[in-house]
Amino acid sequence: MVLTVAAACALMLAPAADAAVKVLPRGGEAIVIDAARDEYQDVQVRLTGVTGRLDAVIDLSSDPMLRDNIAVLRVTATRVGGRQVDDPLPPLAQSRSASGTARLVVRIRVPGDAQPGVYRGGLRVSADGATVKDIPVTLNVWDVALPDRKQSSAFRTLFQVTPQSYINAVTERSGVDPHDGGPLAGEALMRFLSEYRISPGDWGYGTPRENGYTNGKGWWRRPGERMNEYGQFPFGTMRLPVDTQRANDPLTGLSPRKPEGWVPYLRRHVVPFWESEGWLSRSVVWGWDEPGEVLDREVIGRQACAVHETNDATRYMVTASPKRNVAPRVVRVAWGKSHRSYTLRGTGGGNPQLWDGRGCDDVDVWVVLARRFYGTFATPLEQRAGIDASRELQPAITKAKERGASIWSYTYSASLSAGSPGYAAGEPETNPQVFMLWTAMEGMDGTLYGDGMMTYGKRDPFSSLAKRGQSVLVYPASQPASEPVSSLRLEAIRDGVEDANLVRMVAEKKGWKRVRALMAKERVFAMKGGKVQLSCTMGCDLGGRTKFSWPKYRTDRGTALALDRLHRALLAELATAPA
Repeated sequence: MVLTVAAACALMLAPAADAAVKVLPRGGEAIVIDAARDEYQDVQVRLTGVTGRLDAVIDLSSDPMLRDNIAVLRVTATRVGGRQVDDPLPPLAQSRSASGTARLVVRIRVPGDAQPGVYRGGLRVSADGATVKDIPVTLNVWDVALPDRKQSSAFRTLFQVTPQSYINAVTERSGVDPHDGGPLAGEALMRFLSEYRISPGDWGYGTPRENGYTNGKGWWRRPGERMNEYGQFPFGTMRLPVDTQRANDPLTGLSPRKPEGWVPYLRRHVVPFWESEGWLSRSVVWGWDEPGEVLDREVIGRQACAVHETNDATRYMVTASPKRNVAPRVVRVAWGKSHRSYTLRGTGGGNPQLWDGRGCDDVDVWVVLARRFYGTFATPLEQRAGIDASRELQPAITKAKERGASIWSYTYSASLSAGSPGYAAGEPETNPQVFMLWTAMEGMDGTLYGDGMMTYGKRDPFSSLAKRGQSVLVYPASQPASEPVSSLRLEAIRDGVEDANLVRMVAEKKGWKRVRALMAKERVFAMKGGKVQLSCTMGCDLGGRTKFSWPKYRTDRGTALALDRLHRALLAELATAPA
């Protein structure tokens, strides 16, 4: 919701005597935001002692930058696992009633062509027409520009989406005929995802059929038209219409087990269209999800070859890790005044043929599960033998990267005690941002999320979410052309993606050592001597709850403020403070 200034001309009423305002994360009663160009930034405004119909209006005297680019969202709750969880962020205009307390999100968008400088204004919060607080607003725009959204060298994303589910939910909620509202809702969704730097993993009604992008009768049977609409928005990653084995009855008719059939289809129906639209240079094929050692040999190499035969620009990705075979090891450990020798079993399942730099079967993008990025716990015998099992997966990942592969991260919410942050509702609100910072800090180029963003099923997501809520990050808008309703988790994801870009920019300018020093200062991750400290049940640097090794990360009440300071510190590494 972009605020108007009309209400600022209304009669000023006395402030509510018992009301209190606190602006987070910095505290106090003023909004201060530091941002790069082409960036979104939020603050939370917590109100207590307020009752009635809430309103928030930007003051007439505010700088046009603020008047034109500020929105106020209301933190509301849904239910997850039988308990109430704060998450949906509808516009305040759609959720005004307050009875004691309220939490608002004030979101500011800085356009890409904004001039660096300090912009000032005021936000009046009222209840039933009575002023609760006049909140000063200061926006510091730094002389730093985030990368263009369609720049493939920036930090990249790919999030699985189901546009059909979103469109159906919007038209049902609004009561608008799907024939009229469907195209508007789909376009609004793609515009929103692009603004938030989230590349969609599915094109919904823009997916071609077996005869390609041929347009038929009915807006939902016009894939070429829909794809032109969706592709007009800048995305850093463009997924070609090839499904993994998780999909049922792909519209294209392509089989993940028969990749040789991809080549003629893509060459005939997809590549010419995508090349003419300028999408091919950002394109990827994600053809299999978590293949395992057998399918590493039987399918992945063939899929990679098929993609590379199709054209030179598209990159082949798989959600798996580069692995090496480990031969049996004889270890000799002290035993009293003597020594004993033991043989540790070797491990198979290596896939070096997929990252050896030879032939067409090399994977271009390895998307590694976060908790399998480093290693696992070490047995007492391994510890006595000096074997560091906590980092045993790192050499293969490093070698694959040296040979030209790109490394991405992914996570899923199998458990709230997985040892690494995720996107489940009920996790600390800072977890998604921390996850993105970790991905960037480890030099990865992007992140993928396969659990979905709008898998509503038959539920009203504003009332309840299935499982841990991990498959709903976007809520349906009240009208087809309106901006989708964001969530606390999606705001944190977007902040994390933006910060990941800043991390990469600082690393390019001043090196990774400087990046880690900034992280260490705010204790985002446990670090010692510039090296992350891993935790697991035993044999890691620090004790932990799971068998997988992963850095200790911050979740305390001071985390949001620490991330805010880190954001400002990253900007300060790239430019002088605006004045």
